[in-house]
Formats: sequence, structure tokens, C-alpha cells
Amino acid sequence: MKKLLIPVLAMTALALTACGDSGSTKPCQKPVYCYRTTVDDHRVCDTDKAILDAKAQKAKEEGIFKEEFEDCWEM
Repeated sequence: MKKLLIPVLAMTALALTACGDSGSTKPCQKPVYCYRTTVDDHRVCDTDKAILDAKAQKAKEEGIFKEEFEDCWEM
């Protein structure tokens, strides 16, 4: 029984702390918009989508844009 209880507790803890992803059981308190660059997988985030879009456009022009995504900051 102990062997089964530990993974269940670990999964429950993950579900309670997860935020912003589609599998989350908790709503995101502080959604942010992010993109990654090809330079060391650097990640840039901002709470303002318009500002992030401008930064991402600049990264695209520089040829270092990798992907855009939404995330959640717990503050």
C-alpha cells in the first residue's frame, strides 16, 4: 500500500502546484506570454501580449526566434 500511496501523493502535489497548462486543476493567477530563442534556449516573458509580440517580432527578424507560448507566474 505504501508503494502506491507515494506516487499518488506526488501526482497530487504536482496537480496542486501546476498552473497555466491544459492539465492544471488550479486557475492561473498571473498569466504571461513567452517566447524562446535559439540562443541557449533563452526564454523571454511579459504580462503584456502587445509588448511580447513586438519583442518576438524583433527576435524573428534577428533569426533567433524558436517558439511562442503562454505560461503562468505564481507571485
